[in-house]
Amino acid sequence: MSLSPSWRRTLSLLWIGAIAILVAVFAYQERDDIVRAIPYLKRANYRVLISTTMCEIIYFILQAIGTTILYNVYNVRARLSIVTGMLFHATMLNEVMPTSGASGTAGFIYWGNRMGYGLRTSISISIWLSLLSYIAIIPPVIACIRVLFMLPKGPQAIIWNAVTIGIVFTMILVLVAVLWTLYRVLAKWAGTFVPSVKNHMFARLVGKIQNKLHWYTKNELRKEWNIVSSHPWRMFITLVLLFSIYPVRVCMLMLCFMAIHYPIGWSVAIYAYSLTLLFSVVSLAPTTLGVVEIALTTALSWFGVPLPIALAGTLLYRISSFWLPIPVGLLYHPWLLSQVQQHIKAP
Repeated sequence: MSLSPSWRRTLSLLWIGAIAILVAVFAYQERDDIVRAIPYLKRANYRVLISTTMCEIIYFILQAIGTTILYNVYNVRARLSIVTGMLFHATMLNEVMPTSGASGTAGFIYWGNRMGYGLRTSISISIWLSLLSYIAIIPPVIACIRVLFMLPKGPQAIIWNAVTIGIVFTMILVLVAVLWTLYRVLAKWAGTFVPSVKNHMFARLVGKIQNKLHWYTKNELRKEWNIVSSHPWRMFITLVLLFSIYPVRVCMLMLCFMAIHYPIGWSVAIYAYSLTLLFSVVSLAPTTLGVVEIALTTALSWFGVPLPIALAGTLLYRISSFWLPIPVGLLYHPWLLSQVQQHIKAP
């Protein structure tokens, strides 16, 4: 079941409006703390912030190394510099076009195909990257479970409610998908046994779609699994690399608070970042803008960081983690085009 472009655009606008309202309400309620956070930003040591920029570059390089390993699984030699540019450009698309990662995925596949890596291979790589990323998020989720036994009842209730909403929404989506599949099966059954329905255009279309899906499931997915299962160590190394991006982000968060002369401990940084990651996943929002700012500031305040300082450190953290990939991705665009031209001209 797919939505029309107008419906997708409408849903994205609704999500953006809801996030904007949430940010506005938060800003109004905490306006005094926001004003008190400004002096901390003015006194920030911007030399330390250069280190956060380097951490963000390392963050993308680790992902690029894992992606090139996945391309090698499919016997495709992908250049690390090009893959890094593809990931920066995909992240830029996700930031400026809030469509829950669909824009970045489409951009990654587009550049992979233009670079000669293959359309089918690039689609497979993007799917495996998403799957392995969800597996790599398990340790932060375990950290969130530990946090639940350390926080007061108020924050515990907020976390449980957020997780419950995410689980319920996921179950609703699964139920809708099951009902839609059942409806198509019944439509095909009716088209098979009722001659008046059998010749109906909708019934024939449903039959064709089901046959295609059955063929793809039986043949293509088996091929994918055979390719991946023959390189278990490469898949494991990719998983380790995708997990290692989380410690890099934790280091970035600690450096941001060092820059405003209020260092935080490893445990506080890990727990606050893990909770923020959890809220980002269950928020179901098309963009992390606003969600991370509120979640990270709130999580840090739960661990005793004064709210003005938590807000100042969060804003510095988001400069590197959210806003930096946008200009870098824009700068990569003409370079990627030149690499495509060189690929076309190459014998």
